[in-house]
Amino acid sequence: MDDNNYNPYNQPSNANSRVGRRRQQQYSQSQQNYDQPNYNQQNFNQDFFPQQYGQPTYHQGEIKHGRNSFFDGGLIHLVVLRILGFFITIFSGGILYPWTLCWIYGWKINHTVIEGHRMHFYGTPMGLFGNWIKWLLFMFVTIGIYFFWVQIKLEDWKVKNTKFRN
Repeated sequence: MDDNNYNPYNQPSNANSRVGRRRQQQYSQSQQNYDQPNYNQQNFNQDFFPQQYGQPTYHQGEIKHGRNSFFDGGLIHLVVLRILGFFITIFSGGILYPWTLCWIYGWKINHTVIEGHRMHFYGTPMGLFGNWIKWLLFMFVTIGIYFFWVQIKLEDWKVKNTKFRN
């Protein structure tokens, strides 16, 4: 078969006829487009990294009152969580305090939207419980001095268990 007269439509055609020449041109143009990439490196960078080229970035995100960063939690829910957490912590002697922390952290983080992206807290009380026992022992041994490091450790654990939902 002659490559010059290749017919992509699998129909016999005369290369000298008007229809045959038209099909040949269409085929050769499609091959040229296929062989050459659509993006050169600069166009690729401008499309996929627009902030580096001074172009505004657009996203589909949550917006409230014209802002794309906001907090949408309610007061009643927070008050109920804090009262319930207080009683659970008191009746358990502080052992169940990680449950209270997870409830409060989860409530705050799950109601936070940054740049249109809602955050989600994945931490569990059982994930914090082992660390909490260890930290209580360290505070007991150091006569409370380790308390200052516990605040930093808690913040680190909270951030480690927080991700963007969308």
